[in-house]
Amino acid sequence: MRILLSYYRFVKTLYIVLKFNFLIHLFINQKVFVMKKHLQILTLFAALLLPWAMWGQADSLTVASGNIQNQYVPVYSYYMDNTMKTQCIYPDDSLVAMRGMAITELKFYSAFNKSFTGTTELSLAVTSSNDLSSGWASDALTTVWTGNVTISTLEMVITLSTPFEYPETGGNLLIQFRNTVSGNCGTNSDKFFGVSLPGHARYATSSTGSGTSQNFLPKCTFTYAPVTCPAPSMLNISNITSSSADLSFHSSGTAWFMHVEPAIDEVSDFDLSDTTYAFSNLTPNTNYTVSIRNICSSTDTSFATSVSFRSSWPDRLSARQISCRNS
Repeated sequence: MRILLSYYRFVKTLYIVLKFNFLIHLFINQKVFVMKKHLQILTLFAALLLPWAMWGQADSLTVASGNIQNQYVPVYSYYMDNTMKTQCIYPDDSLVAMRGMAITELKFYSAFNKSFTGTTELSLAVTSSNDLSSGWASDALTTVWTGNVTISTLEMVITLSTPFEYPETGGNLLIQFRNTVSGNCGTNSDKFFGVSLPGHARYATSSTGSGTSQNFLPKCTFTYAPVTCPAPSMLNISNITSSSADLSFHSSGTAWFMHVEPAIDEVSDFDLSDTTYAFSNLTPNTNYTVSIRNICSSTDTSFATSVSFRSSWPDRLSARQISCRNS
C-alpha cells in the first residue's frame, strides 16, 4: 500500500512538474510570438512613415566659415538703439546645395551674448549685385522675420516666419537687417565671426544713411527643406494710373490667394484663378503692397511673395475745369 501511495505521489509530482514546464514554454513562446508580431507591426509602421519623414526633411549648409571678427554685420550691436541697417551678399557658388529649396532658418556666430529689446526686420532677396562697395543693393526684398534679436550661447538664431524659396537657377543672396523700432544697445566691441571678402557687406547707423562698405562676410548656417508648394514668382505691376493697375506673375499652380494692403473698397483678400489681375478703384497717390500665395491643395499652400507699387496722382484738370472751379 505504501509503495502504491509513494508511486501515486511520484506520478502526481511528475505531472505537476511537467505541466508547470509546459506552461512556462507556452508563455515564453507566446511572448516571443507577440514580440515578433509587435516588431512586424513597428517595422511596417516605420516603412509607411519613412517616405513622409524624408519628404520635407530639413538640411543645413554653413558658408563663410572663418575666425575673422567684425562688429558691424550682420547687426551692429552698438547702434541697436537706433534705426541701424546692414546688408551682406552671399555668392551664388557657395549656395549651390540650396537651389530649389526653402530657407527656414539662419544662424550667425558671435563672440558675445545679448538680448535686444528693439524690433528688427530681416529681409532676403536674390540680387544681381556682386558686392556692396558702391552702395546699397536696391533689389525688391521679401520680409521673412520681424522680432527681437537674441544672441545666446554665442549664436544668433532666427527661425523665419516666412520661409524664403531660393530659386533653382540660384543667384547671389542678399540679406538685410533693419531696426524699425529702436531699443537697447550693446558695446562697440561686440563682434561676429566670418571671412574677409571685399565689399560683401555694408552698414549704417541709421536706415536713411548711405552706409559704409565692409570687406567681410559673416559665417552663416542656412537650414533649408524641400519646397512642396512653389511660391509665385516674377510679380510685376504695370500700367499704373491714379485709380488702376495691372498685376501679372508666374506660377505653376491653378489657384492663388491674394492679400492687398491697404484695402481696396474695404476688401483686402481675393481668390485668383489666373496669373493676371486688373486693379480698379485705387486711391490716388497711395502705396500698395500685394502678396500672393499658391494654393496647391486644401492642406498645402506656398509662402507669400510680394510686390509694392504706388498709384499716381490724378490727371491734371483741364483748363475749362480749372476756370469753372475758380469762378
